[in-house]
Amino acid sequence: MMLVGEQPGDQEDLQGRPTVLEEEIHGRRERLVPTVHPSSVLWAEDREAAYRGLVADLEVAARALA
Repeated sequence: MMLVGEQPGDQEDLQGRPTVLEEEIHGRRERLVPTVHPSSVLWAEDREAAYRGLVADLEVAARALA
C-alpha cells in the first residue's frame, strides 16, 4: 500500500471522497490512496477541514489493508 499525493482534479476530487486505486508498479499490482502531505494541514486556511480530510484518507487506507 502506498499513500500518494494528489493534484487538483484527481480521482478523489472528482468523486468527492477518498478512493483506493490499483496500479502496476515494478510488475506488481499495488493499491494506492491519493492524499495530501500531512504537513499541508498546517498551511491550510481551514485546518480543521484539512485535518478531517486527511483522517478520512487514512481511514480508507487502514480499511484497505485490513
